[in-house]
Amino acid sequence: MPDEFLAQRSIEKSFCSLNKALDKSFLAFDGKRVIGFVIYEKASSSYVSIKPSSEIQALYVLKEYQHRKIGFDLLETAFSCLPEKKIALFVLKGNETAIKFYQRIGFVFTGHVNYQEVAGGKLEELEMVISRERRCSTL
Repeated sequence: MPDEFLAQRSIEKSFCSLNKALDKSFLAFDGKRVIGFVIYEKASSSYVSIKPSSEIQALYVLKEYQHRKIGFDLLETAFSCLPEKKIALFVLKGNETAIKFYQRIGFVFTGHVNYQEVAGGKLEELEMVISRERRCSTL
């Protein structure tokens, strides 16, 4: 990610974005501290190439809490709320840790790339998709 873009990010801005999506997100806590979150959409964005599909818009777990199944559990919980069998997401090109995580779960690349202009440059996001059985859950 461009340094100029990262300099504009803060934990406060991330929480502000998350607050706007509370009706379509799940949080993971360690006591009173938020340690991870997932944001989802029941209907995917217009730039998703696979239709019909739902979308994972963001998944984040603090580094010191990674490799503890928290990201997996957040995704599984989000999946239980999604109406479509196909679920798409975008991952930054070069983010090998995230790519390997998504591939272990069953996501595959579609070949579709999304470019996003940000301060200091352009982000290249690779589309991935997973096909899941529809499940409804009352959480």
